[in-house]
Formats: sequence, structure tokens, C-alpha cells
Amino acid sequence: MQNSRLLRTSPDFAEHGGYVGGIYTLETVAPFLYLPSQIPSTSSNKQEEAMPARTIAVASALGGLTLFVWGALSHTLVPLYNNALHRFTNQDAVTQAIATNAPQSGTYFLPNYPDYSKAANDAERTAMRENMERQMMSGPAMFAHVRVGPMGSIAPNLVTELVANIIAALFLTILMSTATQLSLKMRMYFAVGVALVMVFDQSVSSWNWYGAGADFFVAETVDAVVGWALAGLVIGKLLGKPAQ
Repeated sequence: MQNSRLLRTSPDFAEHGGYVGGIYTLETVAPFLYLPSQIPSTSSNKQEEAMPARTIAVASALGGLTLFVWGALSHTLVPLYNNALHRFTNQDAVTQAIATNAPQSGTYFLPNYPDYSKAANDAERTAMRENMERQMMSGPAMFAHVRVGPMGSIAPNLVTELVANIIAALFLTILMSTATQLSLKMRMYFAVGVALVMVFDQSVSSWNWYGAGADFFVAETVDAVVGWALAGLVIGKLLGKPAQ
């Protein structure tokens, strides 16, 4: 009945005699009705097909392998970190100090927060805190990863690194697969953008707060940008041509 009221007030409908003596006939009404399949749609009728899981898996694996190979080159053949990793004046003395004072592998910070459990009263706690603050202001300070004991075979480390690279490439592949209209060049730029996000989120903080140094920041930036640009090209190529 709602459609009938609308048609009754339509000038085109009345002009063609759709309403005759209060009775609507199919012959007079049909030209003014839309079937559901005939209703224009504002959305595209072309449905985008989901990226095949096999394509995602292959692109992630080869993208991760690309990251792994570049990482090996940037730390060995390419003199990227040669001037960024500084040497202690007396490495043996520092090694002995670490072996004596680092009870387990992990991340160490110097000067660290005081162990207030050893303070007998508030005055001692205040003195411990002030001493730590003086050391922080005067230096030296250190933020270091320490591995205690022998390293052994590097095979497990290489496997862990490769798996981590593949997982990282998987995340990039999933993101890139949603941008189906990007060209190969733009996909590479997309990957570089992801690398710069990581660099400015982590490396700048290390430089700013812990004195990592401009040379180390530059080395990490170049390492990340080149590695992810290469991985982006590999992944972008394997994902196929951009959608038209």
C-alpha cells in the first residue's frame, strides 16, 4: 500500500492512467515498479576476490628470506656497522667486570634504580636515590644486552632469526594484500614506510635516551630501509599485478 500511495501521487503515473477508478492494474503499475534486481546500487557490483592463502604464504616466506639474506650481508660483507659499534679501551677489564657483576643473561642498565630493600629507613632510601640521580647526571650510563657463558653453535640463532623475519614479512604481506591497487613501486614505498615507522619508534629512542649514537642510528636506518625495500619488491611482485 505504501508503494500504491507513492504511485498515486506521481505525475508520471497519473499521466499514463495508472490509477483508474481506484483500481491499480498490473499492466499500468508494472512500468513504474523496480524489481530488486533492477534497483540501482551505489556500491560496485564487482567483488574483489580474497588473496589466495598459498600466495600469502609464498610471498611471506620469500620476503622473510630476503630480509634474512640482507641482514647477513649488512652485518658481514657490507661495512655498515664497522664504525657504529665502538670498542672499550680495555676490553679484557670490561669483560672481567661483566663476568663478575652480571649473574645472568639479560638487559642491564647503569646506573640502575637502587635496591630499597637494603635501606634501613627513609633517610637511607633518600640517600640511595640521590646517589643514583647524581650518577645519571654525571655519567657514565649504560644500556646493554649481556649474554653470560659460551655462545656455542650459531645454528639455533640463525633459525630463530629466519623464522622471525618470515613472521615479520607475513605481517607486511597481509597489509600489502589489502592495498590491491598499488603498483609494484608503490608497494616498495609502502614497505619502506613500515621500516621507517619501526626505526623512528625504536632507534630514535635508543639514540635519544641511551646514547646509542648518530652513527649507530644511521646504520640501523639504512639496514632497515634497504632490507624492507627489497622484501617489499619481492612480496609486491609475488602478490601480482594491481587491481584495475
